[in-house]
Amino acid sequence: MTRTYIFEPAKAEIVLTELIGSTLLHRYCSKLVDSLKLEKKDKVLDYCSGSGNISKHMAEELQGGQLVYADVSGKWLSHAGKKLEAYKHVQGWKLDDFCGLIGGGNFDKILVHFALHDFPTDYQAAIISQLALNLKQGGVLLIREPLSVKHGMPLHILVNLFEAIKCFSYDYEVKESRLTGKYVDLRAVKK
Repeated sequence: MTRTYIFEPAKAEIVLTELIGSTLLHRYCSKLVDSLKLEKKDKVLDYCSGSGNISKHMAEELQGGQLVYADVSGKWLSHAGKKLEAYKHVQGWKLDDFCGLIGGGNFDKILVHFALHDFPTDYQAAIISQLALNLKQGGVLLIREPLSVKHGMPLHILVNLFEAIKCFSYDYEVKESRLTGKYVDLRAVKK
């Protein structure tokens, strides 16, 4: 599959994301990380980590575990790296293609937060399949996606992706926040 999409944010977007993430979305990020029920020794992947705001919350929880933050954007990866450099149990991975992961079932938990919809539709199933290969049996994949027509993906598309892949049991809930709008919180356990 040839890569057709790499998102590099403008400087203004980085500044705005950082401002909102460290103020208005701080509590949202903290609650999201709490909902993952991280164990101190978990190995966690923050897939398409963007600014690293959520990764920082996870790094603070995983004192005996490992966190990998990964992104296709060199700018976001660099920005997150500066924020996370003090954490010795954290490393960044540059995703060189649409997924860029090699498998091996090493992760206990994987988070994809408001990112899957940014990839071309024909890549989304391949991304979820690759994430499944990188998740331990019994591991949890949490995907949060906006449901807005302007920015997001239809719920049935996401559900259909999981139905087609067939290696997860999953449940989802549609939620709404004044800051993020309507979104789906899909939690999948690898069979």
